[in-house]
Amino acid sequence: MLNRSFLCAFMLIFLCGCASFQWRSLKRSPSPERECNKDIKYRMSARYNDHVKVCYEFLLAKNPTAQGTLGVELVIVYGVVVDVKFAKESTLKSKKLRSCVRKRALKWTFTDQCEDLSVQFPFSMIPE
Repeated sequence: MLNRSFLCAFMLIFLCGCASFQWRSLKRSPSPERECNKDIKYRMSARYNDHVKVCYEFLLAKNPTAQGTLGVELVIVYGVVVDVKFAKESTLKSKKLRSCVRKRALKWTFTDQCEDLSVQFPFSMIPE
């Protein structure tokens, strides 16, 4: 009887110890939304902001006084931009600027964790 109790207690302690060891050793992966948001912020500031600036410079070549804001809404499905819309509040109404931004934005990619979402970015454009 004593041996059986001791064996049960030993097994219980052993199993609990293994479970707590495994629980602590597991690393938590970041949530997909967090990874997606981080990726979008990085790519917009580091890469894609320059694409919009290039389009704005084309506009400045034709109209040196052009300045204002351009609100861009991206529809992203599995990391790929599938649609580009422009905010009504945008003060830059140039069709050529919007066409240029749309063509470039449809080539932008993000992490696959960006499954199905819509994001808006305001761009403020002032000649240097």
